[in-house]
Amino acid sequence: MQNTTTITIQRSVLRHDLRELLALENLVFENDAFPVQEFLHLYHIGSDTFLVARTEHQLIGYISAYAENDTGYIASIAVHPDHRGNGIGRTLLRVAMRILERHPTLTAIQLHVRQSNKPAIHLYQKLGYVTIGIETNYYADGEAALMMTHTIQSKTSPA
Repeated sequence: MQNTTTITIQRSVLRHDLRELLALENLVFENDAFPVQEFLHLYHIGSDTFLVARTEHQLIGYISAYAENDTGYIASIAVHPDHRGNGIGRTLLRVAMRILERHPTLTAIQLHVRQSNKPAIHLYQKLGYVTIGIETNYYADGEAALMMTHTIQSKTSPA
């Protein structure tokens, strides 16, 4: 008999999730982890696209995204190391992208990713992101970030 774990993706309820979010953030990002104030800010500007993945007992992933003018931004995405490789990051990203793509004025979604994070870069490329630039010394350790963008298909209907 196979043991299956149900994973749910839902909007974060920050007052319930904050402690687990911060623990996951520190585990995954260490020196680049967002402080609590940044989580509060990101939730404030993008609560409809601040999503969590959880099992029955544990928060195992999250994505923070928001819209500004004509561009959506993926601010952060993290999956617990014990749960990587199971499509959780891809699912979080797809759900957030679908929400952002419904925004009437958005033409693109952008993100930054460590130049050395080949699995994430590959995932983003599979979902239609392309590299548009490099920002040197982006991370605390001096590593560069790739700036990537995903063009949102036109929302206009044929005449």
